[in-house]
Amino acid sequence: MTLPSALAARAPYPLTPMDLATGYLAGLDDSRPDVEASAVADFASGFRGVISDAIAGRPAFVSFSGGRDSSAILAVATDEARRLGQPDPVPVTLRVEGSAAADETWWQELVVRHLGLRDWIRIPVREELDVLGPVAMRTLSAHGLLYPANAYFHDLIAEHTEGGVLLTGAGGDELLDRSYAQHHAFVRLGEQRLTPRTASAIAVSLLARPVYARAGARQVPRLPWLLKRTQRRFGLQLMDGFAAPVTGWARGVRSLPRMRAMVGLQRGQELIGRARATTMRNPFLDPRAIGAAMAHGGMRGLGGRVAATRLLAGELLPDDVPLRQTKASFEDAMWTESSLRRVRSGELVDVIAADPHMASLLDLTQLRSQWREPVPHAHTALLAQVAQLALSG
Repeated sequence: MTLPSALAARAPYPLTPMDLATGYLAGLDDSRPDVEASAVADFASGFRGVISDAIAGRPAFVSFSGGRDSSAILAVATDEARRLGQPDPVPVTLRVEGSAAADETWWQELVVRHLGLRDWIRIPVREELDVLGPVAMRTLSAHGLLYPANAYFHDLIAEHTEGGVLLTGAGGDELLDRSYAQHHAFVRLGEQRLTPRTASAIAVSLLARPVYARAGARQVPRLPWLLKRTQRRFGLQLMDGFAAPVTGWARGVRSLPRMRAMVGLQRGQELIGRARATTMRNPFLDPRAIGAAMAHGGMRGLGGRVAATRLLAGELLPDDVPLRQTKASFEDAMWTESSLRRVRSGELVDVIAADPHMASLLDLTQLRSQWREPVPHAHTALLAQVAQLALSG
């Protein structure tokens, strides 16, 4: 049997034992450059240009959940396709049956109807999203261990996009959500009230890099299946990617394409897309869009998610969409009865325990407890997948 840590090291984007233990790729990829602010301070035009270049002259599809990010991409792509005189982009949606948490039907129909789109691919799924199910394991067997654990979702979508370009909303949360760097800038400029939480974040952000990382690491949410020393190490690694002294919002997002989590995600998309004859593009992670956002936002930033969505597509979307506060969750859909039986059998924990690189990081008793929960933590899914792959040889 191959050890889980050895399988991870051979992944298309190599993963470490810490990545497996935490279910997250912390830190920055030093082989990638930071983004430089563009000369033109117009985020909306830069974003539109990225989408226009991606869809020009070929069939266009949008991975469409109904959330603000995918709605903005679909709206701008539709507007650009019509300007270019080519067919409208086709939204592709996974419709999760029997999951209230993942149900965004109302929002999806609102946006598609408002944009006047005729074609819409809706894929009914449930067992197909199982974290250890046939689709997941087929995808991982074909390409190797992928990040994030739900990377196989894209394979279900890409089955329907052969020969085209598929736009996704990856990176939207990281680019558009207001950060502490922006709070810092607002307070310095006298444009926002200083609260105790904001004051604490500003004070930490002004510390030297090592001190900043240590202070921030204590605020990282506890993952109970990690040993205490592993949690401390994870916190430091996580904060290191954001630990540059804060001089404004733009500085805080310039390293977004270097985040290992984003690089790993795009590597998985590349492999899945190639196998499906589909080109995958993530407009929010394109350096041209980020550079335009940096020049536009400067120290102040984009004003938060509502303002940013309005800036990009406010005139194209229903008024309620930028204001939306809810977000779908797919965790209960990923852990079906089949995968729950598998992780509760104890066999996968035994596989992990046999790997000294993994056992030294984990509280295995807590991991067993986590996998007895009705819906285990999403960050344990990668552990389950690598253990299943190890058993499968």
